[in-house]
Amino acid sequence: MGHAVHLFGDIEEARLWLKTPQRGLHGAVPLDYAKTDLGVREVESLLTQLGAQRAD
Repeated sequence: MGHAVHLFGDIEEARLWLKTPQRGLHGAVPLDYAKTDLGVREVESLLTQLGAQRAD
């Protein structure tokens, strides 16, 4: 959650993103996807990619 809050700058925006299906996760909801270690890494990777896109 910390990575999402840092990226979105607001806990409510982070929660909304974490509960919304994401194309980068093949339409999966990040909170559901992150129930495994691999899923957590995939969600973190997507957040990192989004952060890099915002920085451009």
